[in-house]
Amino acid sequence: MNKRTSIKGKESLMAIFALSLLVAFSLSAISPEASIQVSASGYDLPIGDHEGVPSKEVFKTVNSDYNSSGYAVKKGSNTANNIEHGYYYGKLSTAERKDLYDAIYIACNNARRLKKSAALPDSKSEADVVNKGGYLFYSGSTSRERYYNADTLECNTVVNETIEALCYDHMTNVEFYMCNWNIYEFKTDDVYKDYIIMQEYTDDNYDELDKKVVSKAKEYANKVKSLGLVSSTDVAATVLNVHDWYTKQVEYGSSQKTGSTYFNLSHTAYGSLCQGHAVCDGYSQGYALILKELGIDSKVITGVAQLKSGNRGGHAWNIVNIDGDWYEEDTTWADTKVTGDANSINHAYYNKTTAQYYAGIGDNKHLREAPFLGRVTDKAYGTKYTYEASLELTGGQTTGNTDSGNDGSGNNNTDNSNSGNSNTANDNTGNNQNNSQSGNQESAQTGNTSNDPTDNNSTEESSTENVVVNDAPDANGNAESAQAVTCVISGSQTAAVSGVKDKAESVVTIPATVLIEGKEYSVTSIEPGAFKDNNNLQELHGGVNLTSIGREAFSNCKNLNSVDLSDSDIHEIGKKAFNGCKKLKKIKLNGEHIKKIGAKAFNKLNKNVRITIFSKNRKTYKKLIAKVTKAGAKKAHYKYKKELGIKYT
Repeated sequence: MNKRTSIKGKESLMAIFALSLLVAFSLSAISPEASIQVSASGYDLPIGDHEGVPSKEVFKTVNSDYNSSGYAVKKGSNTANNIEHGYYYGKLSTAERKDLYDAIYIACNNARRLKKSAALPDSKSEADVVNKGGYLFYSGSTSRERYYNADTLECNTVVNETIEALCYDHMTNVEFYMCNWNIYEFKTDDVYKDYIIMQEYTDDNYDELDKKVVSKAKEYANKVKSLGLVSSTDVAATVLNVHDWYTKQVEYGSSQKTGSTYFNLSHTAYGSLCQGHAVCDGYSQGYALILKELGIDSKVITGVAQLKSGNRGGHAWNIVNIDGDWYEEDTTWADTKVTGDANSINHAYYNKTTAQYYAGIGDNKHLREAPFLGRVTDKAYGTKYTYEASLELTGGQTTGNTDSGNDGSGNNNTDNSNSGNSNTANDNTGNNQNNSQSGNQESAQTGNTSNDPTDNNSTEESSTENVVVNDAPDANGNAESAQAVTCVISGSQTAAVSGVKDKAESVVTIPATVLIEGKEYSVTSIEPGAFKDNNNLQELHGGVNLTSIGREAFSNCKNLNSVDLSDSDIHEIGKKAFNGCKKLKKIKLNGEHIKKIGAKAFNKLNKNVRITIFSKNRKTYKKLIAKVTKAGAKKAHYKYKKELGIKYT
């Protein structure tokens, strides 16, 4: 059963990944594992194992009792001058995130962090916090309490993204995941001071575990070389072989019982590489570290997996760079041992585009949603090195080969007639997709001659033409939507929804991003009148980047009964936006950012409409009620919710 869980608070960090005990394989030459034959009918792929930071009790700013004389400050070798920043640090968008990243890095130093058994300081005494090693990482005229307070919405993304960035920039350091974080804010006159203390969650020697991770990554890289799985000429062949070999080394599941599903080495590379047990983020980090040892760049991507069954949960996977292009890969879902078939690999999710992952394979989707860091990391556009094309490079059997992949939903993903001239691939939606190939020649990408999304001739100016975003990826993976919406370019990096291609659609989900002529745009608005008088529309779900809804956008949608904008940071709702939606019974709003609601925006709704408002406090909630009521919803029933969580299984 799914439950809605708030991702807030202050706990520790995300992990590294673990490969397992070395198993002897009779692999001569470069030859990948056979793809899985469907043997488990409709089993659910594992999700919900990548958790957001757990909740912690609320803390409040305290007036300082500290006098610098008489208190020794505990110091470690880590200072602001020797912090190692990486790829993920560069993706953090605010000073609060970057300051917290540096603070955790410093406070996790062995000479500074507290042991598991050590007592935490008195949270109401700055003097005690300083005396027990608290690291001062912020001092200023503005309180930052809301960013670290379990009672606020900001924690959802600020803390979770920061922790993920730190862990994935330093995948060999388990302490960044396995230490519990504690932040204290004190005030002296008009100056706020924030301290952090990191405390080990287990009695393990984390520095020794770090050394073992480094050693194992090198050991496994040398192992795949000795097995002949590394090609000196084709990176794509190497990646496929390592993907298959690595997946066979790891067992899905917890590697250590710690009394916590979050603080567990199965979320780290130590779990996958050294203990042989891991969950999705452990799988992904171990894989990335082995590829790094082989000189191949791979990133961990985090987001939400949504299964055909409707279950949703946090999930982690990889993108891998092959000849300059990124490809999506999921080693957790490639592991078929969870289905009882230990001798095969699931290639249904191998070397796909971000658009294909988003649209769904066998109706199982990888969604880059808040509060996870995947929404701001690089997207995959590579289409040349599909599983079929990579298989040819390995020297595997091609002519007459039937290679079936399980998409996890009980449907076959069968690739036939792989003879080097024609390649027919099942798209896992029941329709065959035919790609004409000659040898390993890449098909030309429609509307864009480069796989680099920034290398195109599309104008940066606002477009006047509707661009249809399809409900499933085309041969080049150009799609990023749950159904056929139409969009227009509204800015250099933004797009606006202008309607649907097929007005028979009853459920509309606004995508977070769309691909237009090979370039990705954030979907930030809905144009005026976009869905006006659409009597087929019944449900609306807002995207995470959506900030404004235009005038009369949904006016007179007489069968619209449900609007969920709880995941959208809406700032403005235009005049008559939902005017005349007489069957509208449920509305969910994220009240944190709504500044303007136009006249009659909620006029003539169902008299029993229930409006749920998510906000950090009741003061904000009451202010928004006044605005919505003024905009027409005078008889609505209102409900207050403090948490804007993500669903986990």
